[in-house]
Amino acid sequence: MHVPYPVYDSFELCVQECSSLVSYCTGREPSVVCQISGTTFILIIFLAIFTDMRRTSRKKNLTDNDKRAIVVGRQNELTMMTLAGIFGVTEAGISQFLKRWKAQDGTIKSQRTERPRFIDRNGDRNILKTSRTNPRLTVPAIRREVCLNSPSPPSVSTVKRRLNAAGIMRRRPVKKPLISEKNRAAWGKWAKEHLNWPVKTGTRFCGSTKRSFTMFHKG
Repeated sequence: MHVPYPVYDSFELCVQECSSLVSYCTGREPSVVCQISGTTFILIIFLAIFTDMRRTSRKKNLTDNDKRAIVVGRQNELTMMTLAGIFGVTEAGISQFLKRWKAQDGTIKSQRTERPRFIDRNGDRNILKTSRTNPRLTVPAIRREVCLNSPSPPSVSTVKRRLNAAGIMRRRPVKKPLISEKNRAAWGKWAKEHLNWPVKTGTRFCGSTKRSFTMFHKG
């Protein structure tokens, strides 16, 4: 795999500092270069080339790999201008990241503040217990039953996520008869009213043959 020449046009600042090194590594495989020289500087250059870290437009955010490479580059005495050209950001962006990196005691990932949980372990246990006691309850019903006296009850989505995390993906459907009581009563009433229908009228109404209607009528 040969590196296309237009890629090297964006590394003019790097070539100024290490022209002999880059010219030697031009057109070679990354594995060959790593075997030839194990310095971290070569790894940074080829990581920037083969992972396409360099963009024509300025990037607003740096990935974790970019940040690690910038730190290693500064340890190898690369200038701000060189790093800015490699990673497609401004020199001010490189400087700001390094200041944050020093303030965070060398931590690459920034400390993120998470939203406090609305449900603790006891709440999770109550949700699972309620669902397993009555598997036919819906998520809103479980929320109402568990968080009845809670000053800040969790949302329905939160309760659903806690159930899904425990392996409960759906509730048990409600038992329903094939024929409701209302329809059953209406059918019984209609059958009593038409109990003495003649066979001819019954076959015309039901759309069936005389034999089938006679069997139904006798039953």
